[in-house]
Amino acid sequence: MLTPQGSIVKGEMVLRVDGKESISGKDYYKTVSVASGIPGAETQYGFVRADVVGIYAIDKDKKDFGEYLVAPLPLKVGAGWDIASPSGKAKCQVENFGPAELMDRKIEDCARISCAGVMSIKGQDLKFESTTYRCPDIGVVKETEVLGGLDRFVLSQTLKNSKL
Repeated sequence: MLTPQGSIVKGEMVLRVDGKESISGKDYYKTVSVASGIPGAETQYGFVRADVVGIYAIDKDKKDFGEYLVAPLPLKVGAGWDIASPSGKAKCQVENFGPAELMDRKIEDCARISCAGVMSIKGQDLKFESTTYRCPDIGVVKETEVLGGLDRFVLSQTLKNSKL
């Protein structure tokens, strides 16, 4: 993460699947994201499911909000959609399909998705832009988010390992 002062803060965030749960008759994977070395980062909990129409999520602390669309399926170049989550709103579009280059390998046929919108973090609304690489049979393997206006925060995350 790059702070407004130009300092680089390196930390680690681990996302794990912690079982399944049925909510309103639909089966979700329960997810837990734990961060270390990132000042102010809190553990996040959520639920994710996919069907033939899309990928959906529920934020655990905002279950009353209900599920929201993360991405429509199948992904197609040029396809655009809106995300309305409890923490903000975004417009997203699939830019292209190609390789996602990670530090130790390259994964082919990944969708490069760009999003822009506003998210609320600890009561403060911040504009953001993101680029995400979503790969078949894995999910998100690489993402960069730029938060804020003049005071910019850059967050990059890359898949370290996965079990299919």
